Amino acid sequence: MTVLTEAKWVGRAQGALGIVVLVAAAQFWPGWQLDSAANKDIAAAFNDGYTLAQGPACAAAFMAQPDAQAKLAELEATKGTSAQMALIPEELRTIPGEQRVDYTIGKDCLEAITAPSESAQM
Repeated sequence: MTVLTEAKWVGRAQGALGIVVLVAAAQFWPGWQLDSAANKDIAAAFNDGYTLAQGPACAAAFMAQPDAQAKLAELEATKGTSAQMALIPEELRTIPGEQRVDYTIGKDCLEAITAPSESAQM
């Protein structure tokens, strides 16, 4: 084997090794992810955004009920966050299309309902 032929084979081997290393590194490159992981991230962002916006909307719907002042007095007289959230109608604390009541929406709704009455006392 001549020096020139040997140099060609070494160059080809180094090129093939470089390709293998690049393909392996691409699997762990930051920012690259499968569609299923991206879909999970999108769904989580949607739920976070929806629950953030739904808290004040839930409080407004609670205060728009016909007997809102009586329900507000009952809510303020009740001790415990869980017992207070149980007084908020379930349809106000549920994400559309789901059957379960969302705790985060209930917590944000309760904070939005009770915040004005707490600031009025100061």
